Amino acid sequence: MAEHRFTTRVSAAILVSVVLVGCTSTGTLGFVSKPGADPGSVLIHPHSYRELGPAEGRACRYFLLAIIPFGNSAFSTAVDNALRGSGGDALLNVTT
Repeated sequence: MAEHRFTTRVSAAILVSVVLVGCTSTGTLGFVSKPGADPGSVLIHPHSYRELGPAEGRACRYFLLAIIPFGNSAFSTAVDNALRGSGGDALLNVTT
Protein backbone atom coordinates (compact mmCIF):
# COMPACT_ATOMS: atom_id res chain seq x y z
CA MET A 1 0.00 0.00 0.00
CA ALA A 2 2.85 2.42 0.85
CA GLU A 3 4.48 1.73 -2.51
CA HIS A 4 1.23 2.63 -4.30
CA ARG A 5 1.02 5.98 -2.45
CA PHE A 6 4.64 6.77 -3.27
CA THR A 7 4.08 5.98 -6.96
CA THR A 8 0.93 8.12 -7.00
CA ARG A 9 2.71 11.06 -5.39
CA VAL A 10 5.67 10.82 -7.74
CA SER A 11 3.35 10.58 -10.75
CA ALA A 12 1.36 13.59 -9.54
CA ALA A 13 4.56 15.60 -8.99
CA ILE A 14 5.79 14.77 -12.49
CA LEU A 15 2.42 15.70 -14.00
CA VAL A 16 2.33 19.05 -12.17
CA SER A 17 5.91 19.78 -13.23
CA VAL A 18 5.14 19.07 -16.88
CA VAL A 19 2.04 21.29 -16.79
CA LEU A 20 3.75 24.21 -15.05
CA VAL A 21 7.01 24.17 -16.99
CA GLY A 22 6.92 25.91 -20.35
CA CYS A 23 9.30 27.50 -22.78
CA THR A 24 10.09 31.08 -21.90
CA SER A 25 12.63 33.63 -22.95
CA THR A 26 13.41 36.98 -21.44
CA GLY A 27 15.16 40.02 -22.79
CA THR A 28 15.00 43.78 -23.17
CA LEU A 29 14.54 45.96 -26.21
CA GLY A 30 14.97 49.71 -26.42
CA PHE A 31 12.39 50.47 -29.09
CA VAL A 32 9.57 48.45 -30.65
CA SER A 33 7.20 49.98 -33.17
CA LYS A 34 3.76 48.87 -34.23
CA PRO A 35 3.78 46.05 -36.77
CA GLY A 36 3.44 47.54 -40.23
CA ALA A 37 5.06 50.85 -39.20
CA ASP A 38 8.40 51.93 -40.63
CA PRO A 39 10.74 52.04 -37.62
CA GLY A 40 13.52 53.54 -39.74
CA SER A 41 11.55 56.69 -40.45
CA VAL A 42 10.64 57.05 -36.78
CA LEU A 43 14.31 56.86 -35.80
CA ILE A 44 15.69 59.03 -38.64
CA HIS A 45 13.21 61.90 -38.49
CA PRO A 46 13.26 63.50 -35.05
CA HIS A 47 9.89 64.24 -33.54
CA SER A 48 8.52 64.69 -30.08
CA TYR A 49 6.79 61.92 -28.20
CA ARG A 50 4.52 61.64 -25.22
CA GLU A 51 4.82 58.89 -22.65
CA LEU A 52 1.50 57.16 -22.10
CA GLY A 53 2.59 55.03 -19.18
CA PRO A 54 3.20 51.32 -18.80
CA ALA A 55 1.63 48.86 -21.22
CA GLU A 56 1.33 45.10 -21.25
CA GLY A 57 0.55 42.80 -24.13
CA ARG A 58 0.39 39.05 -24.32
CA ALA A 59 0.45 36.49 -27.08
CA CYS A 60 0.20 32.81 -26.24
CA ARG A 61 0.23 29.48 -28.01
CA TYR A 62 -1.27 26.46 -26.34
CA PHE A 63 -1.05 22.78 -27.17
CA LEU A 64 -3.95 20.38 -26.96
CA LEU A 65 -2.66 17.00 -25.82
CA ALA A 66 0.86 18.37 -26.32
CA ILE A 67 0.41 17.91 -30.08
CA ILE A 68 -2.15 20.27 -31.62
CA PRO A 69 -1.14 23.95 -31.39
CA PHE A 70 -3.65 26.79 -31.22
CA GLY A 71 -3.36 30.49 -30.47
CA ASN A 72 -1.12 33.20 -31.88
CA SER A 73 2.21 33.60 -30.11
CA ALA A 74 3.76 36.09 -32.54
CA PHE A 75 5.71 38.95 -30.99
CA SER A 76 3.81 41.39 -33.22
CA THR A 77 0.54 40.20 -31.65
CA ALA A 78 1.88 41.00 -28.18
CA VAL A 79 2.97 44.47 -29.36
CA ASP A 80 -0.46 45.11 -30.92
CA ASN A 81 -2.15 44.03 -27.69
CA ALA A 82 0.10 46.31 -25.62
CA LEU A 83 -0.57 49.32 -27.85
CA ARG A 84 -4.29 48.73 -28.34
CA GLY A 85 -5.39 50.23 -25.02
CA SER A 86 -3.24 53.36 -25.16
CA GLY A 87 -3.47 54.23 -28.85
CA GLY A 88 0.32 54.52 -28.97
CA ASP A 89 2.48 53.63 -31.95
CA ALA A 90 5.68 52.41 -30.27
CA LEU A 91 7.03 50.97 -27.04
CA LEU A 92 10.19 52.12 -25.28
CA ASN A 93 12.33 50.08 -22.88
CA VAL A 94 10.50 46.84 -23.57
CA THR A 95 10.96 43.76 -21.42
CA THR A 96 9.95 40.45 -22.93
